[in-house]
Amino acid sequence: MSIVLFDLDETLINGDSASLWSAFMLEVGLVDNAFLSQERAIMQKYSSGKMSMSEYMAFTLTPLRALSQQKLADYVAHFVDKYISSRFYPQALEKINDYKQANRRLIIISATADFIVTAIAKKLVIQEVIAVQTEVVDGCYTGKTIGVLSYQQGKVERLKDYLGNEYEGLIRTATFYSDSCNDLPLLNEVAYPKVVNPDEMLRTVAEHSGWPILYWH
Repeated sequence: MSIVLFDLDETLINGDSASLWSAFMLEVGLVDNAFLSQERAIMQKYSSGKMSMSEYMAFTLTPLRALSQQKLADYVAHFVDKYISSRFYPQALEKINDYKQANRRLIIISATADFIVTAIAKKLVIQEVIAVQTEVVDGCYTGKTIGVLSYQQGKVERLKDYLGNEYEGLIRTATFYSDSCNDLPLLNEVAYPKVVNPDEMLRTVAEHSGWPILYWH
């Protein structure tokens, strides 16, 4: 069974789920306006591929320290219903449905925190997720991450670890949908790169490489 990989933000949904989560945290009183301003300042470097994901995760996970898994799950369920459910690209939903009917193996691979990506994947009825792993100790979040961050080359490393011995065989027929230049390492690995609503850098590479460019709305 061949695999189809999907980035999440600006690929399956119209928006960035991590930034939307920060806005939600402000709404429910977990952070203040100064936090949101700093989050936006860090994110400005993302489209140029110069953002430090470790810095971003350390900053944005700090408000969740000592929060229980159940309390965070309640927050995330509310977040997905209010901030995400209306943002799925219809074309993405059609693709997902087509691939399911063709019995393809679907995996969402994202640089967003696992508790967010897993909840969104559940909404799409996609069981497999690779995301930034967050640490939980005694049922509570520590505000730290675990292992390699699934960002830039880290996505390739995490996928190799996830698929294990299957990687070499599966990557030869794999498809990957993404909008971001940060995903070029993985786009260059798969057999069928698909570029969705690309940033300027990725669009330039896609045009030069002859990759399909899709515009979803």
